[in-house]
Amino acid sequence: MVAGQAVDGTHGPVAGTGGALSSARQVISSAADYGSGDYTQLLPVSLAIPALSQTGTYVATLTVNVSSGP
Repeated sequence: MVAGQAVDGTHGPVAGTGGALSSARQVISSAADYGSGDYTQLLPVSLAIPALSQTGTYVATLTVNVSSGP
């Protein structure tokens, strides 16, 4: 928490679980009436490069959507 409502262990905000980026991931959420404030969250990302990969430049796009709602 940076400022605002304290983190509640049951209602949030709570961090999501990790996993592959081949589908959308929810990284933080809270129940209604919880999570009113400013929060920070580290989002570590790693890249596995298979053995014998070709030398070159590889690019990817990582899109982050932020939404707020009931």
